[in-house]
Amino acid sequence: MIAGVPDIQGRLQGSRLSVPYFLEEAARQGFGACVYLLASDVEMGTGPGYAIDAWNSGFGDFVLRPDPATLRTLPWDPGTALVLADAVWPGGGPVDVAPRRVLRAQLDRLAERGLTAFAGLAMETARGECHAGQYEIVFRYDEAMTTCGNHVFFKNGAKQIAAQEGVALTFMPRFDEGEGNSCHIHLSLRGTDGSAAFETAVTDWERTHGFERL
Repeated sequence: MIAGVPDIQGRLQGSRLSVPYFLEEAARQGFGACVYLLASDVEMGTGPGYAIDAWNSGFGDFVLRPDPATLRTLPWDPGTALVLADAVWPGGGPVDVAPRRVLRAQLDRLAERGLTAFAGLAMETARGECHAGQYEIVFRYDEAMTTCGNHVFFKNGAKQIAAQEGVALTFMPRFDEGEGNSCHIHLSLRGTDGSAAFETAVTDWERTHGFERL
């Protein structure tokens, strides 16, 4: 059993847990993890400038609480399941700099205004691009928190599958002199009735200003 939190680089950080321990304790109470997991660079350095000061806090712990809605088995690692977790302080308060917490706060603000955010990540197509070994992958949208979780799973799984085949996978914009990679995201805001918020706003503006669509 693997439980992890997306770090500020979008990587999974966490622990492998025995199934009995996960079912009997961690699934309900969470488990400890060092605060530097959300206060480090790509080389895991904990220099100054992070909202969490790992050095001055004595490299203490926060608690990772698994989100059961994200649990899934891993086809590339038979017999293993992976679940995303939310970071909270020992007293129970959320770790505000955790990416999942940042997104949840934004989604809650939208919900207060009767809006829901959708982005895309169920795969639609995959095809080779012009540079050797370069692929374009197109994903279908879903609710934003679900999509961001799927994004973490996809990148983690793709890298592990590549490693099993003896190759490395990169999502860098450009790693050599060839054609670079890119990424763009389609974001949709919808009302509680499922209507497109942007479409409604544009239509209302057009009516107000006397415009009609052809």
